[in-house]
Amino acid sequence: LAQRLQGALGQPVVVDNRVGAGGNIGADLVAKAPPDGHTLVFTSSALTIGTAMRARMPFDALKDLEPIAAVARAPSVLVVHPAGGPASLQDLVKTARAGPGKLSYASAGVGSPAHMTGELLKSQLMLFIVHVPYTGAPAAMNDQIAGRVDFHFANAAVALPQLRAGKVRALAVTSARRLPALPDVPTMAEAGLPQFEADQWLGLLAPRGLPRAVVDRPSAEVNKALAGDELRAT
Repeated sequence: LAQRLQGALGQPVVVDNRVGAGGNIGADLVAKAPPDGHTLVFTSSALTIGTAMRARMPFDALKDLEPIAAVARAPSVLVVHPAGGPASLQDLVKTARAGPGKLSYASAGVGSPAHMTGELLKSQLMLFIVHVPYTGAPAAMNDQIAGRVDFHFANAAVALPQLRAGKVRALAVTSARRLPALPDVPTMAEAGLPQFEADQWLGLLAPRGLPRAVVDRPSAEVNKALAGDELRAT
């Protein structure tokens, strides 16, 4: 998306990864940036989760940030180690019930979508599973690949390359329908949890206070890029 915007806007678009705190470190930087249209944040529903669950935040998401464009909705994939991990969701649940506190799951940080999805699983089935928060999705995935945690709900964009490389194995997806990229992987409902669905949104926001014309230009270019087959295929 950054590459497409760079060509459309006729100026460099630099991606500056600011990981940590479920995306709030990056969002805080943008919330306090000058409202000139040169600093945007690409974030996820972790922003709204963090706002809802924390008594105090370094910024006010509703007052300090302005939506530019909704980019995508992304399900998560329940992944395990390919060797020796649970064979299915029901197998994972059975193991968790047999040994409360013995299983652990990773997340990209406290308040991240992966954290909330893991807690949703625990609350629906009344399971005791240890949450292990990391400083971001890549760090969580690295320890999942190494077998240091038992499972986690990885964002599909993070999970797919590792699944294709055989470094993790998928048990289920959290969307209402199967992913076209993973046609043989059942939904959580198909795997035995009919009330389980958890997607996250991904989008661009800017510091509040931008002139309308400054908001409309990148918004229009993002939507134009999203309408094309090339970006959708990625």
